[in-house]
Amino acid sequence: MSERDPNRRRRALPINSDAAFDRLVPPEFKHLSAVHWTPSDVAIRVAALLSPHADERVLDIGSGIGKLCITGALSSQATWVGVELSESLVLAARKLAELLGVAPRVEFVHGDAFELDWTSFDALYLYNPFEVSLTGPMVLTDGELAYQVNAARTQQRLAQLRRGTRVITLNGFGGLMPSTFRLQHRELLPRMQSELAMWRQSEPSVVTRLPV
Repeated sequence: MSERDPNRRRRALPINSDAAFDRLVPPEFKHLSAVHWTPSDVAIRVAALLSPHADERVLDIGSGIGKLCITGALSSQATWVGVELSESLVLAARKLAELLGVAPRVEFVHGDAFELDWTSFDALYLYNPFEVSLTGPMVLTDGELAYQVNAARTQQRLAQLRRGTRVITLNGFGGLMPSTFRLQHRELLPRMQSELAMWRQSEPSVVTRLPV
């Protein structure tokens, strides 16, 4: 059995359902659960597909309240890092990580994902991270343009990742995966009407970075 066999048995998790996770979420954030956060069964599946080693680091871009990172830390010994623009969500995520005993292996960063060095990570997770640009207060002005710009910047950053870096996308990121990536796995999620895909970088591109 491969070390990264996505079908290997996982130990029972204390937050193995959306209801179990939502019971721990502060009341002011519960309404975001069904729309903005990765479902628990999908988060468990992502952790299984990546099966990161203890010395690996996984980045969740647009981590929200930390559901994916916390699930990953409960499922593996790797380090999971989430970056999120909302400071209130970051603070709540840190408290949840402490409550569930995974704080030493989970880090939540308040800020812009493009200010981080993505090449320092072994794997990344993208769940339509720029949707807020279309659903927030900018929707009637330049929200669509911001979405397109962020998708283009993401595509460029992905092209620069180290050889062997894995990237999992749920419902894409608004752009196309660079041609240097090879599709490793794809499955349809009928309940979400979405696609879960895992890619691996075969050869990083040497390109000029866009300003952050």
